[in-house]
Amino acid sequence: MAVLVVDIMHGLEQQTLESIQLLRQKNTPFCIALNKIDRLNTWKANKDVNSRDTIDKQESAAQAHFKAQLAKAKLAFAEIGLNVALYWENDSPEDTLSLVPTSAITGEGLSDLMMYLCSMG
Repeated sequence: MAVLVVDIMHGLEQQTLESIQLLRQKNTPFCIALNKIDRLNTWKANKDVNSRDTIDKQESAAQAHFKAQLAKAKLAFAEIGLNVALYWENDSPEDTLSLVPTSAITGEGLSDLMMYLCSMG
């Protein structure tokens, strides 16, 4: 099992595409840490808070920026043939990869990521 880390601000870069290709070749189950949510416009950090709560606590501008970047990420994954959804909206983890919003700097969403990884095993 693996965690693919994708920068929410940059999307799928060449090295990410290469990593996805390797994961697919080896049939490795993985989830996606949609990292650097703390860099979204007007984001206010909530140290070590789970993803849903920290997103809900943001002002409307930060929430809108999150939704816009999320939509771009979903489209980029769809373009390479992968279905993705936020982990709490993913009703079909066998067919759809889960996105876990995170910030390695503030710890936001890291508890969600750990919980999700434990549920995959």
